Amino acid sequence: MRRIIFLLTVLTLPPMVFADVQWLPAGGSLFPKIMADPEEVQTAGQYFRKNGQDKVDFSVGNNYGIAQWFADKNQTWPLQFDVSGVIIPRFTVSSLITLDDADYIVNLPLEARHGIYSARLSLFHKSSHLGDNYITTTGRQRIAYSREGVQSLFAAEPTERVRFYGGLSQLLHTDPNVGKTTVQGGFELRTRPLGHVKRWHTFAYLAEDVQWKQEVNWSANSDTQLGISLGFDGNPRRFRVFLNYFDGHSTYGQFYTEREHYLGTGIGFDF
Repeated sequence: MRRIIFLLTVLTLPPMVFADVQWLPAGGSLFPKIMADPEEVQTAGQYFRKNGQDKVDFSVGNNYGIAQWFADKNQTWPLQFDVSGVIIPRFTVSSLITLDDADYIVNLPLEARHGIYSARLSLFHKSSHLGDNYITTTGRQRIAYSREGVQSLFAAEPTERVRFYGGLSQLLHTDPNVGKTTVQGGFELRTRPLGHVKRWHTFAYLAEDVQWKQEVNWSANSDTQLGISLGFDGNPRRFRVFLNYFDGHSTYGQFYTEREHYLGTGIGFDF
């Protein structure tokens, strides 16, 4: 607990130290969200088949900028403190819609950017809960599941159509007791604008995220997303349609020891 309080102080102190702080800044995150990370804070949904059943995964969340300031006099190193959260439920769809699991993630990120480089250091909490109907129909029992830790990610964008990133997460507290380190890496590629419709800005993209988690003996989780992003020129809000292939241990806390793989189709909203 003392380590969490100390890290929370480290994240929240800079806005009170630096001058010329902009509160509630506009313009979104300095570290854009990772499109293919199933646990990223975003609003999206996908449908897929798993073990002969129809499944739907949702992510409902957003990132809110609280304060932005510059770490240097030349104003080339913007920093931003955010608050973000996401709810990630999974449903089985049949004659009835059954909630299988719902994960809750809260983050306190500190983001930085300098030219083509960006970084994000974040305190996070994650909990997971089985649905009551799922327990009734399957007889499965809930496990006590809670994670608190620190995630650090670094990214480079050598061109406007290429992004590489990597980093690691370290758990400070976990229930049940498991390995505490996760190594993460991936890339995002996008094409030139497609079509010639006035005001529309549309491109195709390919995103790949890989995570190696000590809690499952470093077995790799691979998530590949291929899609099209649609939006208007000058408007940061965008809409995505995509195909998504996942192979690895489940990212849902109640099922974290179980392997799964599926091909899904989905939509995403970039605010």
